[in-house]
Amino acid sequence: MEISRKAWIVAGITTSLVVIVGALVYFDRRATKKTAPKSSRKLSQFNQNLVQLAELEYQRWNEKGKKHELSPEMSDTLVDYWRRGTGMNFSPSQMQTRSVQNKYPWSAAAISWLVKLAGAGDDFKYSASHSNYIIAAINNRKQNNANPFKAYRINELPIREGDIVCRTRAGSRATYDTIQAGMPTHCDVVTQIMDAHGVSIGGNVSQRFSKTNVPINKEGYITDRSYFAILRNTK
Repeated sequence: MEISRKAWIVAGITTSLVVIVGALVYFDRRATKKTAPKSSRKLSQFNQNLVQLAELEYQRWNEKGKKHELSPEMSDTLVDYWRRGTGMNFSPSQMQTRSVQNKYPWSAAAISWLVKLAGAGDDFKYSASHSNYIIAAINNRKQNNANPFKAYRINELPIREGDIVCRTRAGSRATYDTIQAGMPTHCDVVTQIMDAHGVSIGGNVSQRFSKTNVPINKEGYITDRSYFAILRNTK
C-alpha cells in the first residue's frame, strides 16, 4: 500500500509538471507571436543595403542623446544629404539656420541619399521633393519600362523590408492617381515587419531620423489610408 501510495504521489506530481510546462510553452509562444518579426523573403542586395543604411542613420541621430536638425554636430551630415542626394549645395552654417530649414525640408534629400548609397545608380529619380520620385516610379509602372523602381497602390502589395512607403502630408490629399509635382508628401524606408505593423525609418521626422509604425493587416497590407504608394525596387 505504501509503495502504491508513493507511486500515485509521483504520478500526480509528474502530471502537474507536464501541465505547467505545457502552459508555459503555450504562453511563451503567444508572447513571441506578438513581438517577433515576421519572416520575410530573402532580400535583394539593394534592399539589404537600404535597410542597413536607414538603421545606421537612425542610430546616428538617436544614440548618445537625440539630435535635431539644428544640432551643430549634424550640420555636415545634412550638407552631405543635400549634396549627394540631390546635388544641391548648402553650407554647415546654413544648416543651423531656422529659416533655411523651414524653407528646405530635408526628408526627400535623406531618402535620395539612402537610395543612392544603397546602390540604385541612375535608376532612381533623386529629388528634393518626394513627389518627383513617386511620380517617376508610377510612370515606370504605367509604361512597364525597364526601370526597376515601380510604385504600387497600398491595396496591391503587402509591404516588405526595403520598400519605400509614401503618404500624404499637410492636407495635400495626394493619391496614387492624383499626385502632382510639388504636392506635400512624405516617404520612409520599411526596415522591419511585425505582426500588426511595419517599422519605417525616415528623415526630418520630428527634425531627425525617426521610426514610425505603419499599421498593417495580417496579410501585410497597409491599413492607414494616409498612405497611398509603395515604391519597390523590383530587381
